[in-house]
Amino acid sequence: MFEKKTRFALFIPPSVITLLFATCIPMDPLEKPGCYDIYVSEEMCVANPEAPDESIEARIYAPSIDGGVSIAAGPFEMVVFMPGFGATYNAYEKYIGHLASHGSIVVGMNFRIDLGLDGRHDYLARQTTYVIDHFLDEGGPLEGHADPSKIATAGHSLGGKIAFYSAAIDPRIGVVMAMDPSNSGGPPCFISEEWCNAYPVAPNIVTGEIGVLGDVHAAGFIMRAAPDPFNPDPQSNAQYFFYGMDGQGTHGVGSPALYFDMGPAGHGSWAFPLALDVERITRRTIAAWIKAHFHEEPMEYYFTGGIVQRDVDAGHMVAVGTR
Repeated sequence: MFEKKTRFALFIPPSVITLLFATCIPMDPLEKPGCYDIYVSEEMCVANPEAPDESIEARIYAPSIDGGVSIAAGPFEMVVFMPGFGATYNAYEKYIGHLASHGSIVVGMNFRIDLGLDGRHDYLARQTTYVIDHFLDEGGPLEGHADPSKIATAGHSLGGKIAFYSAAIDPRIGVVMAMDPSNSGGPPCFISEEWCNAYPVAPNIVTGEIGVLGDVHAAGFIMRAAPDPFNPDPQSNAQYFFYGMDGQGTHGVGSPALYFDMGPAGHGSWAFPLALDVERITRRTIAAWIKAHFHEEPMEYYFTGGIVQRDVDAGHMVAVGTR
């Protein structure tokens, strides 16, 4: 039934798609917006000490109880959300706003990416630390609103990889949520053999490099999509973040970790609006992952419980891994 509706979605208005979806599937509370309104700031410029003329764009999305006029009394955990290559954080507002409505302050950021084929992903990871510093430092925009002991990173594709890379160099990050993170260091290998395997974070099955996940001491959630034209190189696939070099987790992300294999879902499913099952599952699980690891709420139902089993049985997911 789901597959049929997804095929017809191109021919009917989005409002009708949403209505059909909501009618057929009872939504779990964590799939729905939370109890907070959402405050959205103007876009801000974060100083970049490595390139003073190239500031980092960022915006605050925060819980509010006055219709979005101001940030509610906190402190709340802070999530830094990073986009995929070529995208901006605006493309992921359905996830950013969802987390804010459930009680997280989310900072969307856009990388300053050098021209050329060298991805310089180490530099992108350092940009994340500059953003965290800017918002949490004394006198910063989130002083008193965000809890500096509860910092998470999240992102899709390139942003998912940098979410882990940032945690490897910044011990303040306690939670990572990565949506089909790509392990490449630049463009796909058919475009640039020189740079495609640079800066590995997960183990690289082609070069044998082990990556830097051993330096990550954060609770990691990974969602994996099948290789497709947007992310074709097998060594870039998100499975290696969880399964490591040997399929047994060697040099993969440490415990606690959760892995969802989304089966045939494409790499772009998190950015494109028609991937309804991917969006639904992602929304509830990132909210649950935050609640479990920053608020110690019992959330196993959302990780290995009945709601997950129903999606596996329906073919919306094909595998779940934990450790």
